[in-house]
Amino acid sequence: MSSYKDIAWGYDEESLGLDTETKLKFIPNEKELKLFKEEKSNMYKGTWMICLVYGISAIALLGVVFLTDWGKKYVYDKFLPAVLTYVIGAIIIIIYLILSIFALQPRKIKNEFDVMPVCPDYWKLETVSKSRKDSIINNTIKYDGDGKCPSYSLEKGESCSLNVNSNNEYSIKDSTGKIDIVTKHGSELNHKCVPDPMVFGSLTEYSSMNDNLFKSKNKLYMASEFNKSTSTNESIDQDLGGNASNTKNDEIINKAQKSRLINEAMFLYKESKQNNVNTDKRQYIDGYDASDELLKYAKLTGAYKSDWKRPGDTSENSPFGGSLFVDKTKKYEKYPLICNEVYPGLLDKLEKDGKDDLKCELSKTCGISWSKLDCYPNNIE
Repeated sequence: MSSYKDIAWGYDEESLGLDTETKLKFIPNEKELKLFKEEKSNMYKGTWMICLVYGISAIALLGVVFLTDWGKKYVYDKFLPAVLTYVIGAIIIIIYLILSIFALQPRKIKNEFDVMPVCPDYWKLETVSKSRKDSIINNTIKYDGDGKCPSYSLEKGESCSLNVNSNNEYSIKDSTGKIDIVTKHGSELNHKCVPDPMVFGSLTEYSSMNDNLFKSKNKLYMASEFNKSTSTNESIDQDLGGNASNTKNDEIINKAQKSRLINEAMFLYKESKQNNVNTDKRQYIDGYDASDELLKYAKLTGAYKSDWKRPGDTSENSPFGGSLFVDKTKKYEKYPLICNEVYPGLLDKLEKDGKDDLKCELSKTCGISWSKLDCYPNNIE
């Protein structure tokens, strides 16, 4: 027969615990069960000590009141309300503590400390806007900002937009390959690193500095968020990163478009090109194939699809509000990589074996100095 102690702080291992951050149920692992039983055991012992103190003091007080003339005269007659309040309060506290023991559930142990990320040299940490965060998350689960169904879908209504990425092309999964890591409950998108304007100046000045340092080897284009762009109904010249070819020699149009891009610019991005030999590979830097992780990071942070038009659907579809956007006919099969924003949390999730290979690749691709990284571990000088 189980004792009260076993019942009070024992636990059915098949039962579910509660994740305090996501408010979702989970099956605790061995380490979480061990911590839970230790916490419940300590609560059990502490409760008995408190109950013992309250019980002895209450019995002693009642004994003085009812068994001694002095108690009847000085305590009962003068302080009866206070005595009753103390005794009743002690009983309530004891009951509450006992119920707390039974109500305690396992809690999920976080795998990492919630520390602020370290940014590249002379960059600063910023809070990610709701528009950008929502767009990155929605791009992993929805087709576009309209929430429409593709014409070939048998489903109707907004729910269709939740079933468009069956290939998980835009998602980051955990080690099981089943659970999305990038969610509204996660912390990976809470902060981003951006160039400090006190050091690098405006985005235009940062772009000019990049052009002067790297010339054509690290060409950066300007773009805006979709909900802040005035180019949603026109095409931008190809020299400016757009899809229009008939404005190439029109200096007036080109100048006007460039001026508008500068005024609206929120992103500086770099495009990849196809490897001529190994055609399934992309290159941001001539002679160096981009890793699959960097290409996925580019799509995630850009919050774009390769082409916003759906198969079998000729109607225009809208990007998300915070998506990287150039013009209405621009396709994104060149994996535009935003180089003036760095998401350390996302990079950590995409890194393999806890290394900094992806961060090093991003730094090299965008021409970013990040002295915290050890990108040449085998070099001894």
